[in-house]
Amino acid sequence: MGDRQETLSKNEIKHILARYMQLRALDIKVETQGGTVLLSGVVDVLAEKLYAEEVVRHLDGVQKVENKLTVAQGDTVNDAELKKAIDAAIQKEERLEDVVVKVQKGIVHLQGKALTLADEDLARNLAARVKGVVDVTSSLDVATGHPIEDSAITQMAADALFAAGQVNKYAVSIQTKRGVVYLTGWVETAAMKEEATGIISGVEGVRRVLNNLLVEEEQSEGDVYLTNIIRQVITQGLNLSLKDIRVFVLNGWVYLGGQVDTIDQREALEDVIRQIDGSLGGVEGITNDIVVIMH
Repeated sequence: MGDRQETLSKNEIKHILARYMQLRALDIKVETQGGTVLLSGVVDVLAEKLYAEEVVRHLDGVQKVENKLTVAQGDTVNDAELKKAIDAAIQKEERLEDVVVKVQKGIVHLQGKALTLADEDLARNLAARVKGVVDVTSSLDVATGHPIEDSAITQMAADALFAAGQVNKYAVSIQTKRGVVYLTGWVETAAMKEEATGIISGVEGVRRVLNNLLVEEEQSEGDVYLTNIIRQVITQGLNLSLKDIRVFVLNGWVYLGGQVDTIDQREALEDVIRQIDGSLGGVEGITNDIVVIMH
């Protein structure tokens, strides 16, 4: 069956964007050619353009992203108004007190000092969220010190999240790539999902959090039924532990996470779900993020 990420279609990529961006992804068009993904369409603010590119860029198998998304301008906002709005956002963050903002023709220039790359990234994102900003450049003097390894960030993020007692550690997977933390799995409520983002954003070295946690309270009765059936078949039919395998159904899409020992087990999980769909129906698609542990 091969690696799922090597054969992602444009519809699958659109679905992944929708998982991360919800309604903000509706006007994003996706085209693929080999390992290149072309993004086009219109978004409301620069932050959404950058966010969409980051989501796609980190998908396995994507070699290049051509980001031709256009930021909607709407009513023209002058540079002074943009600077005022950005200053207000940055001044709320004490650690950005040495950041100076200048705006020229909608382009934001960040000057001054930042303590870490994470702080520089925060300043960029705060500016990019302001409607009317065309681009953000930074000449911040960053005292990076010793960069924190992704593996260490993952461990610290997990410790912080699980210490808060809001999530089941068997239901949430945490991965870090270049300081960007990816959350997959599920939580009970939307409030828990939002809190998870806040907790991990405060971990040292985290540049950004991409929160793809699913919410149990948003499941329909059909989703709950399918989730329970699939979990039962996995434990009884495949003799796999739900401590290692995470399964969740939302809007008919089956999400698989966790780890297995062999490629055959990974593929068997998809085969079982297709068999269940053949008997009961209701499966719209499968997202398989199962990792095969190398021994």
